[in-house]
Order: sequence, then structure tokens, then C-alpha cells
Amino acid sequence: MPENYIGIMCGTSLDSLDLSLCDFEKNNKIKYFKSYRIRQSLRDKINECKNHPNRKKLFNETDKLITEFIIESVRKFIRASNTKKIAAIGYPGITIIHNPKKKISKTLGNPAMIAKESGLRVVADFRLTDMKHGGQGAPLAPYFHEYISSKGRNFLNFINLGGFANLTYRSEQ
Repeated sequence: MPENYIGIMCGTSLDSLDLSLCDFEKNNKIKYFKSYRIRQSLRDKINECKNHPNRKKLFNETDKLITEFIIESVRKFIRASNTKKIAAIGYPGITIIHNPKKKISKTLGNPAMIAKESGLRVVADFRLTDMKHGGQGAPLAPYFHEYISSKGRNFLNFINLGGFANLTYRSEQ
């Protein structure tokens, strides 16, 4: 039986929530992918949180709204993918503050509520855990880059220019 995982991502543009169904057991492949457009009113609230990250009431309201949207999207995604067995969901959060030097990262989206409502395990808080161990808060990128390099490609350096840039340097040794 394949180990199916759902990965959830939202880029800095906040245009959509991207979900992928991945099988990592044999083929390491994406079995299904779908984007769910984030309505403008919710995007505006998320951006307001980024501009005013210490407004607790605003954060809590927006966190609740985005969590509800994520749960709704996960339910639609599972139905559309026609997959019965899912091992876990990976959810890094929608970043509103990120400062690796100060070991601060604040995200929207409540992993515990997503787990409760979906009935699935949710793996989250990647950034904080990585920073607590000396990283920059992007722990999955180097593993992905290593995987790509191991497939016979000659890539040695990677740069991801998103809202937060990631650089992975891989020596030939």
C-alpha cells in the first residue's frame, strides 16, 4: 500500500492554496495536484496581518478564517483525488513574520484544528524547529535539492526566489 501524503503550500502572492498528493514509497511522485483560489477579502486580511503582526484580535480572526479555508480545501481535495489512505498532511503555515537571526517565525493556519477536522495527522512548525537547531527556517528545501541532485542531474547550487529566498550549495565532495 503506498504511503500517500498531502502537502499544502501558499506562496507570498497569496493567490491560491496549493495541495499535492504525493507517494514517497516507490516512485516518489505527485499523484494529484490542485490549487484553490484564495478570495480577495481573505488575502487582504492576511496582508493586514503581515503589516500589523502584533494585533492579536486581527491575527486570531484571520487564523480562524484561513484554517477554515484550509479544512474546506483539504476535504474537496481528498474527494477530488479519490484517495482513501492518507498517512499525513504537511503544512508549513502562511508566514507573516520570519526572522531567522532572532529565531522568530509566525504563521497563520492552525495545524491542530486541521488535524481534528480532517481526522489526519498534520506535520507542521517546520520553520521554528529548524531555526531552533541552527537553520534558517527552510528545512525541506535542502533535502529536495539533494534528491534532485541524486537523480543524475548536474545541479550543484539551487536558489529559490520566492517571498523568502532559499539558497542551497552542494559541493562535489
